[in-house]
Amino acid sequence: MSFLRGWMCVVEPACPHLQQCTQLVNAIQGGIGDSELQTFLRHLGELPREMNVSLGRRDYREHFTIAYRQLLGRVPYHTQVLKVALEGRTEQMVNGDVHRFPAEVLEAGRALLEAWSGLLAELDNHRKLGSRSLWTKHETQGLTKAYVAFDRAYVTFEMHLVRFLEHLETRGREVLREIAKFDREFTRSGAERSREGLLAALYRLNSVANVHGQGRDSFPVGVWQACEEVLQEPEHALRPVAVRAMSCLNSLLGFVRKESGTNFVWVHASLARCPELTEALEVWESAWRMAAHVLLDRAVRDAFSTYVREMARTVEAHADFREELEESGVDALLHLPRALLGLGEAMRPLVLLVAGSVAEEVLESVRGQVDPVRWGAPVGGSLEGASMKLQRADPKSWNEMVQVVIGCVLHSSDPVPLEVGPARTASGPSRLSMSFPTPDAEVAVPY
Repeated sequence: MSFLRGWMCVVEPACPHLQQCTQLVNAIQGGIGDSELQTFLRHLGELPREMNVSLGRRDYREHFTIAYRQLLGRVPYHTQVLKVALEGRTEQMVNGDVHRFPAEVLEAGRALLEAWSGLLAELDNHRKLGSRSLWTKHETQGLTKAYVAFDRAYVTFEMHLVRFLEHLETRGREVLREIAKFDREFTRSGAERSREGLLAALYRLNSVANVHGQGRDSFPVGVWQACEEVLQEPEHALRPVAVRAMSCLNSLLGFVRKESGTNFVWVHASLARCPELTEALEVWESAWRMAAHVLLDRAVRDAFSTYVREMARTVEAHADFREELEESGVDALLHLPRALLGLGEAMRPLVLLVAGSVAEEVLESVRGQVDPVRWGAPVGGSLEGASMKLQRADPKSWNEMVQVVIGCVLHSSDPVPLEVGPARTASGPSRLSMSFPTPDAEVAVPY
């Protein structure tokens, strides 16, 4: 048998990884899902031991960020890396910006695709030769050569691709670092310039990552200050609006502070794919928009306050009205527009806010109304007609106003939110998962 070793390669019958690769090659060539490809690559990574060839070194991974080191782990070939080359991608969208792969990534991708095709062809040839325990060197040298070429091509491509993606991630997280910087400055000095910088960065982040809300990139100046003014008055009727706005702001900044402890390495480079961030932005934008809607204009704020106080008195006097409000009962919801119009000219700012083009018509029809409308009391035809017009002029605006009123009446005792700039929370990896970005995942608005 010894003379045979000069021209034959011994492959023991217990070589499951090579056998699995040859059995799967047909399916791979026909196109399969990620899990099947992952299985194939796992067997492929075990071939060096069965074929007595050297695997290319992966020590370059030590210079990757911790997120990519954990993502790649110890597997020789990562499915998502290979798919970038197999799908012929030439660009990547991150936070609304399209970034074309540099020349070295494109060239390495083409080389990997060519090496992959050569490897599959050699494996298919072995499949056609059938299962056996002995192969001639001539029969195995083609496969060995193809495998080594593929391994080198993969290493080169992975190295260039990840370095490029890390560069994009650094740029994608710049807005988070900017928010953290202005947050620290404002916490330390309280300077108005720092607050303006912080808000500008938050608005830019919102336009990029808030994929569930409106993604607005600006709000009227003074929302923050208006909230502070209201919070200085313990008995202010609109206190819950300011409490919610500032609490949501603190929650959003809390996320930034937590992740800044690890320099944002656990935040997905495509910020719109970060669930904890997008959820915080959605609720903050909603609360901030409502505060701008209700608190900024002094006339609107005063009218809202008068209306809320009137409804609060009704709640205190009538337990059944409170129950109706808590359950969003029909009778309570019908009473709200009647009560508003019953307050007469003082409600002009609110009527103009929600009724638009028919506001003057609504106001004219109740001009003689001088007494508040009592809960459960009958109302005249003109008031009833005006209340219907008020609700139907802009149902969305009316419903939003009703939610504000109900919230303020039922939650007037909510505590003051923590001031912006509390002690930092303990840092550590968040629950977010890392993955290679895909071209069809980007849905954020560019900033």
